[in-house]
Amino acid sequence: MNKSTTLIKKHPILSTLILIVFANGITDLPLQNLLYNFMPYEFALMISIIILQMGSFGFFMYIARKLGFSNTFNMNLSKPIKDLWITIPFFLLIIINTSEQMKLKFITDTPIIFILYFFAFLSTGFFEEILFRGIGFNLINNKFGSNTKGFYFSLFLSNFIFGFSHITHLLKGTVPLINFLNQLIYASIVGILFTALYLRCNTLLIPMLLHGLIDITGCTRYLFIKSPQLYLQSLIQTPVSYKDIFSNLLLFLPFLIWALFLLRKAKFNNNNKSKINI
Repeated sequence: MNKSTTLIKKHPILSTLILIVFANGITDLPLQNLLYNFMPYEFALMISIIILQMGSFGFFMYIARKLGFSNTFNMNLSKPIKDLWITIPFFLLIIINTSEQMKLKFITDTPIIFILYFFAFLSTGFFEEILFRGIGFNLINNKFGSNTKGFYFSLFLSNFIFGFSHITHLLKGTVPLINFLNQLIYASIVGILFTALYLRCNTLLIPMLLHGLIDITGCTRYLFIKSPQLYLQSLIQTPVSYKDIFSNLLLFLPFLIWALFLLRKAKFNNNNKSKINI
């Protein structure tokens, strides 16, 4: 494993891309089609999301520990609790999502689906944060982040990769190019915000929870999926307009400014690992 970790750290960008491709391959497995033989499809879909994402989370937690990124799951929350004010933008995102979803009417005779839905999309936050911030950002920053220029290079590159990873939807033909560009901008900026929170709190636990809550309040369309056909239909998006992209850019620009504000005190030690001084 020592040779493998050395090789991974020597080629952080390539290693990150390989891990992302691997992760997408695992989480895209159609496990719900197998489970559908034993339970309603909406149950099968939620349980498959939980199993695949939390299984991937456990694997990447192991990788992060082997790579020496020990603060990925720091349980000392005294520092994050003291600085809860820095999470205000995340709760604004949650409120925005919630206000949109309140227009929908949820009708179900199986309330347990809400519990499964909650844990399914909470697991998304855990899985994506350990992959993109816990490993992706840390790998790239460990290589290049020995000074201010290198740190911001790592910050923007790792989160551009996070945004660009959504190209899988474009390649599958479920979203138009313009929608992918919109998601690239949105995801990259939100990723920078998550990275700032991670470094400021010295733990991924807070970003994981907030990421999960944002997904929980933004993906309620999954509650209407009761068959494989409806699932395939839910993946297809109608094209957004350039006006929508511009509006989103204006909406998320303050979040980018907030993230850079949180990182204004970034300092660097001899081990090429960024440290935030409060």
